[in-house]
Amino acid sequence: LKEALTHKSFLRNKETNLKHYERLEFLGDAILEVLVSEYLFENFDLNEGQMTAMRANMVNKHTLNEIGKILNQKNIPHRINRKGSMMSIFFHIGAVTNFEEAQQANHSLFNNFFHHMLREGVYLPPSGYETWFISSAITDVEIDRTLSAIQKFDYNND
Repeated sequence: LKEALTHKSFLRNKETNLKHYERLEFLGDAILEVLVSEYLFENFDLNEGQMTAMRANMVNKHTLNEIGKILNQKNIPHRINRKGSMMSIFFHIGAVTNFEEAQQANHSLFNNFFHHMLREGVYLPPSGYETWFISSAITDVEIDRTLSAIQKFDYNND
C-alpha cells in the first residue's frame, strides 16, 4: 500500500527503502487495457478493427494533440498530462509532476477556461487540480464540441 501511494518526487533526496508507484502503474495500465478489451468483446458485436478504434477512443492521443495545438495557436502556456484514461490541463509552462508544481499553474486562467467551457456546454472538473476522464461514452460529437469550445476561448477576454 505504501508503494502504491508514494510518488517519486516524495523520494527525491531521501534515504529510504520505499519504492514509488510507477511500476505498479505500468501493471495497472496493462490490466485496464485487458479489462476494457474484455468488456468491448463481451458487450458489443463489433469486428476487431471497430473494437480497437473504440478502445483507442478511450485514450485518444489525437484529441489531446488537437487541444495542445489550439492552445499553442492562442499562445496559452499549458501542460497536458495524461495517464491511461485520465488527463489534466495545467496553464503552466513547466512540467507538472507534483503538488508544488501544480500550485504554480495559472488557476485564475483555468477558472476562466472552466466557465467558458461551461457556457459552451462542455462540463469539466471545476478545479485545475482535478482530472478529466476519457471514456468510450465520449463520441466524436462531444470531442468536436470540446475542440470547438476551446477554439472559441479568448483568454484575454473570458
